[in-house]
Amino acid sequence: MPLGARVWVLAFVGFTAFVWVQRLVNLASGDESSIAVSLSLSVVLLVLAVGTAGGLVVVALRGWVAPPPVGVATLWRVAAAVTVGVWAVRATQIIVDWRSAAFVAVHVVLAAVSVILAVRLWQQASVRR
Repeated sequence: MPLGARVWVLAFVGFTAFVWVQRLVNLASGDESSIAVSLSLSVVLLVLAVGTAGGLVVVALRGWVAPPPVGVATLWRVAAAVTVGVWAVRATQIIVDWRSAAFVAVHVVLAAVSVILAVRLWQQASVRR
């Protein structure tokens, strides 16, 4: 797997972990009304990020060959699809909710970066020999 491809996978893992760990921190501070839904969502996305990182380790152990193994590619596609789906719903909720313009702007940027990284992850999962 070329260095550029690895960078995209690592960027997805790092950014996803950053966003959803911060979400868990916000939940712990009591800033949320629907704790169960937010907690479940955050945990699922963190598990997918960790799984994606694990897939990168598997690729590394195989000598960075392309394409990734079928199981790894499937996990990466699931992580990418779930990320896009979550942000489509979450960003829409934030935009139509009564939030400050700054809050909306920050979350739209987070959503855009997450979706771009998810698309790149999907592309890495779809590499063919």
